[in-house]
Amino acid sequence: MATRTQAARLADEPIETPIRPFGDGARARAMEQALVGLAERITCDGGSPSANASRLLAAYVRRPGKRVRPYLCALGHELVSGGQRPAGVEIFSAGLELLHAFLLVHDDIIDRAVTRRGEPSLHVLLRPSPSPSLPESERQRVGSDLGMVAGDWLYTAALEAMLQAPLPADRKLAALSEVLGSCRETARGQFDDVAFGARPLSQVTPADVCEVYRQKTALYTFEAPLVAGALLGGASRTTVEALRRYSEGAGIAYQLLDDLLGLFASEEELGKPPLADLREGKKTWPLLYAYARATPLEQVWLAELFVRGDASLADLQRVGAMVRRTGALEAALSLVGRLCDDASGALEAVPVSSHRDELQSVLRWLQRRAGALS
Repeated sequence: MATRTQAARLADEPIETPIRPFGDGARARAMEQALVGLAERITCDGGSPSANASRLLAAYVRRPGKRVRPYLCALGHELVSGGQRPAGVEIFSAGLELLHAFLLVHDDIIDRAVTRRGEPSLHVLLRPSPSPSLPESERQRVGSDLGMVAGDWLYTAALEAMLQAPLPADRKLAALSEVLGSCRETARGQFDDVAFGARPLSQVTPADVCEVYRQKTALYTFEAPLVAGALLGGASRTTVEALRRYSEGAGIAYQLLDDLLGLFASEEELGKPPLADLREGKKTWPLLYAYARATPLEQVWLAELFVRGDASLADLQRVGAMVRRTGALEAALSLVGRLCDDASGALEAVPVSSHRDELQSVLRWLQRRAGALS
C-alpha cells in the first residue's frame, strides 16, 4: 500500500477544514462506527481469491473520507424527528457509504485512475502479481474485471444493509425507493458525462454539464441522502419538497465551486495534482462558459489542449487567465450565490431547529469558499 502523504490526506478534506460542514461531532462518530460494522460483514474467512478480496473491500470502504451522504441521511432524520437517531438509521446511513464506494470503484475503472483517497484504487490492488508469463496489459485487464465484480459486490452489500436496517417497513421502503431512484438518475448523468468527454468542446454547453451536476452531485450527494433520512423519520410532503429544493441549489453550487478550485487552488488546498482535471479533459461549466467567449485563436488552442491531454502548469495558468478575462469566474460565482440563496429560501418551509441551522451552515460554508475565489 502507498504511504499516505499530507496531500493525500487533504484529498479527503474540504479546503477550509476548521469550518468543514460535514463529519463533526457525535453524528460523524456514529456513522463511522456503523460503517465499521458493515465492513466487517463484507469480510470472509479463508484464503480463496474472493476471501482475500473481501478484506481489501473492507479496508477500502473504511478509508478516510468526508462521509457526506451518511451524515446528511442521519441529519435528515434528526431534522424531522426532534433529534432522534435510532440504530437503524445509523445502519441505513452507513449503507449509503457502501453504495458510494461501489460507484467510486467503477468510476476509477472508467477514468483509469490509479489512486483513490491517497492509496491505490481497488482495481489496481486486485491486479494479479507481476509474472513473466502474464503480459502487463492482461494483468491490468484482469484487475479491471475483478474491480467491476467487486463494485457489484459492494452494491449488493449496500442494498442488503439498508433493507435489513431495523426500521418501520413502510418508511424504509420509501427511503430505499428514493435512493434507488437517485442511482438511476446518477447512472444517466455518468453516461452523459462520459459521452460528453468524447465530444469536442464546441459540442457541449454549460447547460449540458449543469444537468450532469444536478444528476451526479445535487441528486446523488445531497437530495437522496437528505430526503431518505427525512422519509425514515416520517417527514411531511412539504418538508420533503423543501429539502429537494435545498439540495438542488446546494449540490450544484458545491460542484461549481469544486470545478473552480480545480483551476485556481493549489495542490495543498485541492488535495490532488492541480492538473488532473485539465489533463483528463474534464468539461466543466466555467471552462465551457469561457470557451464560448474566447477568441477564435484561444478556442483552437484550448480544443487542442483537451485532445493532447498533456497540460502543463503554464497551460493551467493560461486557462485560469482565460476564465477570468471572459467573465466565466464572475459568472460562476454569481450563479453559486443565486443557488445558495434559492437553497436558503427553500429552508423557510422547514420548522426552525438546530438541524435546520446546520443545513444553513453548509450554505454559509459554500459562500465563504466562493468569497475566497472572488
